[in-house]
Amino acid sequence: MSEETKGIILVKVALVSEDGTDEKWTISPESFAADTHPLPVTGNVTVEGRLYKADNTIYFNGEVEAVMGLECSRCLKSFNLPVKDTVAAVFMPKEEFSAAGEEQELSGEDMDITVYDGEQIELYGPVRDQLALAAPMRPLCSEDCKGLCPVCGADLNVEKCGCQAQVLDPRLAALKKLIK
Repeated sequence: MSEETKGIILVKVALVSEDGTDEKWTISPESFAADTHPLPVTGNVTVEGRLYKADNTIYFNGEVEAVMGLECSRCLKSFNLPVKDTVAAVFMPKEEFSAAGEEQELSGEDMDITVYDGEQIELYGPVRDQLALAAPMRPLCSEDCKGLCPVCGADLNVEKCGCQAQVLDPRLAALKKLIK
């Protein structure tokens, strides 16, 4: 039913049934590195789920599992973060989505639909988008990461530094005089 071309998941529309089929794919990390906005995937990405068809619309519900190589936002150490998340995608033929080439106003529900033209759909886009959303905005190597000393830059997870615990912003020095 499916073929993998250069790590991208392609599914032939004619082979998707109304009863649905369970599928599993493996995408190489090079596919994510070659993107316009690369994702730091460190190993193969596994995608598995169910494809089914209703009329000419194709639905995919599944899971994506990967390991991402991230940098801690506190201590700047590299670490691997296992990611597992659900993926859902709806593919509608171009002819049905746009009525005779007329312009349409899109609703919120329409934003989740991927339009396809031809005999194949590509699942890579929704999988990649879900992985990007699953990555934390401020990754932490551990919840109790102490980070770096703002004065000397020492890794506070490894050593204690002799710097002052509280550094006063020089712009606020005049206000400190008023407190005394």
